Amino acid sequence: MNLLAARKGTGFDRFDAAVLAAYAGVLAWAIHHHQPFVDEAQAWVIARDSSLHELLFRRLHYEGCPALWPLILWVATRLHLPYAGLNWLAGFLALPGVFLLLRHAPFPRIFRWLFPFTFFLQYQYAVIARPYVLFPGLLFALCILFTLSKPRPIFFALVAGLLVNISFQAALIAAVFSLLYLRNLWLLPGHSTQRASSRQIVAAVGLFVLLSALSAAVAFPAPDVVLVSAPSKAVVAKPNAILLKLVPEERMPSGAAPLDPPLESIASGKASQNAADYPAIVRAAIATIILGANAACFPIAKSNLLAVCFLACMLLWLWSRRCLYLALPFFIAVLFSVQIVVFDYHTGLFLLALVAAVWIALESFPPTRRTPWIQPLSGGVAIAVVLLQIGWSTHCIRSETFAPYDPGRETEAFLVGNFPGKRIAGFSYESVSTQAYAKQNLFFNQPKAFWLWSIPVSIDRRRAEALAQHPDVVVAGDLITREELVFNQWITILPAGTHPYLPMLQFWQQHGYRITHRFCGDRFVRMGVSDTFCEVILEPVPGYVAVTLSSQGPR
Repeated sequence: MNLLAARKGTGFDRFDAAVLAAYAGVLAWAIHHHQPFVDEAQAWVIARDSSLHELLFRRLHYEGCPALWPLILWVATRLHLPYAGLNWLAGFLALPGVFLLLRHAPFPRIFRWLFPFTFFLQYQYAVIARPYVLFPGLLFALCILFTLSKPRPIFFALVAGLLVNISFQAALIAAVFSLLYLRNLWLLPGHSTQRASSRQIVAAVGLFVLLSALSAAVAFPAPDVVLVSAPSKAVVAKPNAILLKLVPEERMPSGAAPLDPPLESIASGKASQNAADYPAIVRAAIATIILGANAACFPIAKSNLLAVCFLACMLLWLWSRRCLYLALPFFIAVLFSVQIVVFDYHTGLFLLALVAAVWIALESFPPTRRTPWIQPLSGGVAIAVVLLQIGWSTHCIRSETFAPYDPGRETEAFLVGNFPGKRIAGFSYESVSTQAYAKQNLFFNQPKAFWLWSIPVSIDRRRAEALAQHPDVVVAGDLITREELVFNQWITILPAGTHPYLPMLQFWQQHGYRITHRFCGDRFVRMGVSDTFCEVILEPVPGYVAVTLSSQGPR
């Protein structure tokens, strides 16, 4: 058995079955010990508390999320799946992707059998219940359809359209692969034993455009959505007259106080302070280069040298087969994502797009250049990265066995057990992870159990209004940045140890409240922690004389 030889054809033997069983066993262990964090909770609570009409025509405009994952959660909640089953659902949806990899991937056995245990397939896109659990299975199905000897453009368009409905980054990858597939259908018919008819191609294009339009329609931002939130500012989408009629702005009751001024922000690092010295176009170019390099290298290795070597080897390998253009989905997704939004959990999509390029090249493009050294070099670097990422998976799963990923469960149990019937005020988006465990809205100052990304609501800027009602308990978030941030892959943009939510804690401490309890969780990423989030419990200082603030007064 040659473990390094590329496979010809497909099959699923007893060794593949053993690998799948081992993968499922590790996944079950990890899910058993995982505590969902706020992004998982937000999607669940929205699906649980919204009608289908409200979900599709209102809520997703504030989330920037296409409908595929929310619809799955909406159905799951209507089938009475408990919140404890959320991650089991995610793991179940991740299994088909690994099966397709083992059954159809043309990679050498050593890669097929090790790759499922890498960080994104074993942990980030399987244990963590987010839309990205759907991405590997759909992407691998796209690779299979891309390389069929008899084209199936309508099925290809369906799978690509479903990919578009996962996220913005997945949409970019799906769109570029679809253009490359269309190029093959029209310009390279020799790659297929039968060429697709023009009618099939037109129908496929129409289906993909329709699914893409549906994705954009539900994810298009509401007129009052908060696009960027920080302690010192909130950036809002420009109102659109048509959208205002379709998606009315969120409103607080007529008697609600005006918004408080923004809290003073915490300095975010020397890099941002120096950026103002450059013209806007230069700042944009520098930001694109730095963030692009971060996003491209972060999912590969902590070592930039190893990450660059891996990317160079993959590009050389594709070049040796005269299909370097298959790397376009990777580069375009990185380039455009950093212009909108990119976090560590997005970057795995970029890496998998590169894996898909290699899959398609192995199936459809034999080596054409006399470069025998590229194959062992690329294979050696790839093995090193795969083994490294298995170490990442091991670290994260082992860490969750001994430490919580999120403090929501402990916080909810503490509040319900110690303050029944009390008036509790909650601040920061991360408070939603506590709400997911509760039978009803825990916080009197939040109109919904999920977070409303609406500038008129802006819970964190209604602290004076909450203070005037003298809450018995205040729950405020404290986020501490740690070492594994995608923004710091090449240079330190956001230093470890930054407390962006500290001004909110200071506000309550300055107005008669003291910290009595703290519940924390670590978001494990690669070989460390991306950030530590704490739910901080504040209670009134005995004997403190409360002073009511005017909504326009100083903070």
